Amino acid sequence: MRFFSKKTFPRYDTADGQTDWKRLWGDYNNYLASIRGQLSSSWRQLAEADYHDHRIISVDQPSKQEFVMDLEEAKLTFTGVKFVWVPKSVVGDSWVYWEVSPSDEGGIDLEVRLAHDEIRIIADEVCIGKHGRKRTA
Repeated sequence: MRFFSKKTFPRYDTADGQTDWKRLWGDYNNYLASIRGQLSSSWRQLAEADYHDHRIISVDQPSKQEFVMDLEEAKLTFTGVKFVWVPKSVVGDSWVYWEVSPSDEGGIDLEVRLAHDEIRIIADEVCIGKHGRKRTA
């Protein structure tokens, strides 16, 4: 992760030791603007979505080329999968920060920092489906 990792947070510390979230988000949004042309509309939608604190309900990999992650209010289906690192233990964990970027292997790289773990998926495309389940507080 370029922006939301424990290693990069110190670059955004203020004089009093707090994280300068406005500057960090500004830098990430500038980065997203610079790669916008390389992202499909669904990848842009995922990059700009607000899944902060959404729990992971389930994960499944029906084939080598497909990965499905069910969040509280959305179902993410990744196709043209090139790499998946998602431990089964992430079910029940919550999204905190995520980044998308073009991958050197082709496709788009999604890295998600969870409350207790991290995940990474490199895929050609993502489909974002909404479902009727409501988030629990």
